[in-house]
Order: sequence, then C-alpha cells, then structure tokens
Amino acid sequence: MQLEKEMRTLEYDDFEIDLLLDNAVKENSIDCLPAEIKNKYWLEDCLVEYEVTEEKINELKDYITDTVKKIENKDCEDETQWEPVKIDKYNSFYCSVLCGHRKTCKFYKDFLNKSSNKFKKKDKTDLFDNLFS
Repeated sequence: MQLEKEMRTLEYDDFEIDLLLDNAVKENSIDCLPAEIKNKYWLEDCLVEYEVTEEKINELKDYITDTVKKIENKDCEDETQWEPVKIDKYNSFYCSVLCGHRKTCKFYKDFLNKSSNKFKKKDKTDLFDNLFS
C-alpha cells in the first residue's frame, strides 16, 4: 500500500501506521493522517461503468456454476483438496468475522498464535528497562 510506504519513509512505527490507517479506513477519511500525507493525497468518489451484454452475463453464470460444481466435487475430509488462503493483516477480517469455520480452522488459529506473539510481554529486561526501575 502506497500510504503505508510513505509513512515508513516518514519514520512512523509499524504499530502507529496500522492504527492510523485503520482509523482512516474506519472514518473513510484521511484527516487523521499526518499532514505530509494529507497534503499529497485526496479521496474522491469514483463511478465505473461496465458494458453488460448477454455474452458477459452468460460467462458469469458459467463461471459461478463451474465454481460451485468444483466445490461440491471436493472431499470435505481431504485437506489436500482445500488450499488455504494466506492470512495476513489485510485479509484477516474475512477469517475473523465472516468465515463460519474460524473456531475450528487450524490456519486461522496458527495466524492468531503468530500475530499475538508480537504483543506479548518480553521475559528479559534490557538496559532501557533498567533506567526506569
């Protein structure tokens, strides 16, 4: 994401970047971002029109029908037939909110374990910690 790259260039921490960008998305506004970013970018509505033809409609119907058939023909018990999506901070919303398998999905559980390790308290104290003890 370009905004994230720009904020790293401005030497913001990853944690700060995540908070600021999450807030910007939540508010659908860049007003909460640093002035250097706000002055460089803007948001505006965009309308994209597509030509809809019978051929395109039939192509979409065929795609949907084929996809459903492929899913129905898979063995639910055979994990090798189900390739998991790579879960990261950008697509974890689906897994954490929308997916009905979030409580049993080993891939989602693995993602949670890895991401929660980033915020665990460290066991050792370092020189900086000793200054304030």
